[in-house]
Amino acid sequence: MAANTKGPEPTEQRYADLYGIPYANIEEVKLQIELTWKSRQHRGAILVIGDAGLGKSQLCGQLAREHGAMICDIRTAHWGLMSAGIPSTKNQNKDFFDIVLPSVFPKEGDHAILVFDELNQGLPHAISMFFSLIEDRRMYNYVLPDDALVIGLMNPNTAQYAVTQIESNMALRRRLKIFFVTPSHSVWRKHAKTPEFHQTDITALGAPRPCHPLLLKFLDKHPSMFYDFKSQQAQKQYICPATIQTISLDMYLIEREKLGLASDFAKLRYAASIGPVVTEQLVTFLKEEDVSIDPADILFRFKRIRDDLQDLVESGRQEVLDEACQGVLHLLFSDKPPVNEVADNFVELLKTVHPDTTMALFTQLNTVAQENNAVKYRQELMVAMNKHPDWVGIHSRIDAGQKRVDAGLKR
Repeated sequence: MAANTKGPEPTEQRYADLYGIPYANIEEVKLQIELTWKSRQHRGAILVIGDAGLGKSQLCGQLAREHGAMICDIRTAHWGLMSAGIPSTKNQNKDFFDIVLPSVFPKEGDHAILVFDELNQGLPHAISMFFSLIEDRRMYNYVLPDDALVIGLMNPNTAQYAVTQIESNMALRRRLKIFFVTPSHSVWRKHAKTPEFHQTDITALGAPRPCHPLLLKFLDKHPSMFYDFKSQQAQKQYICPATIQTISLDMYLIEREKLGLASDFAKLRYAASIGPVVTEQLVTFLKEEDVSIDPADILFRFKRIRDDLQDLVESGRQEVLDEACQGVLHLLFSDKPPVNEVADNFVELLKTVHPDTTMALFTQLNTVAQENNAVKYRQELMVAMNKHPDWVGIHSRIDAGQKRVDAGLKR
């Protein structure tokens, strides 16, 4: 059974809508942060919210390396009590009193990022510290340098994560620019192909390396596995950008030790990070027994793989075919490629697969579009699909399939 990675469950999607928070991928958030930092904009500090493992902390580290800056990472949940609290210093010219602060805090003249990670897991005094630094840019006798950027990171407010509900704190919210990060396979892939991908693993690897090429190829064939929301919400081991980096590192180390990438040792090691279900599919792929088709080929190079797809349909390998189709939907609504490049190929896919699969694909369009905040894109896609010369026949096929289902339900 394939991992469910179409997107967060409806309750999580409603989270951002409930609090009026805009959606953005990691690259879009990075550009927003860079403008704030370059301009030394102190008004409207940035808070990044997103599910665990999407790369929020990695983003801050990458920014610091690219801009030659130091990074001060405050794990808010671990911040101990500070006895006297955080007094307001907005209109105070003299120091209140001295207090010991972390030695890594940015000093005058430093080019730095001050990151408050897991912000909503912090106790009230830790939130007060964050508030003081974004409001007054000082705390007790400490003054934040002009060239220092404050960023807050946190997971969505759920029973598993929240200690302090930042979302409903209006005093904080009016001082913040808040972004809700969504997964993007295409943005991640560009990063994964660069040596920066394993920049934090130099101790183990000896040098920066891109994502392991076989793992990258596996994810290109199965892009819907990029983030397994279903397993994450069930509190199981799950695949996500963070664990993908771990598996890539494991693969390099296993190769170096000549233990076999598809060996029982490797299988156990992968499963410890991403669970047994995805591991089985990865090991099958590594054994070169996987005959699945790259969803990107279906969308952009359909003529090239038409015969392979037809062979897959005729062989009855429905599970592999379903995985390819889910990958197509994921790429469509996650990456939103130009509709004029993919609409005809998507119609060709609907023509080629079994009628029941055609109906299933078509009926999922609206759901997957909503999960990926791509309703407008779906509308543009439907307009382009309607121009295909075979669309009327496809639509009749879908109607016939729906009538069969309705008839079966009435029995």
